[in-house]
Amino acid sequence: VSQSRYFYADRVMKKKEFIVLALDDGQPKFTIQLKVQDSRMEVRQIVGICNKYLTSAEQKKYTTSFAKSLKIREEQLKKKE
Repeated sequence: VSQSRYFYADRVMKKKEFIVLALDDGQPKFTIQLKVQDSRMEVRQIVGICNKYLTSAEQKKYTTSFAKSLKIREEQLKKKE
């Protein structure tokens, strides 16, 4: 097993990186690899099923949707405080 796998696993366990599975109509569509840096979540990679890369239009569409979802959730959490 390569050292990079251990490095990645360590970052996931420390909650410095996340993998999000995105569904479309209840079916797996793609995964998003997120990196947490300076209290911000940054998209590192978006890959479709079978490691197929998304078109630029798909990537833009889903990046926008994901950012909107995070903003809505952040606002919900602030209201609970």
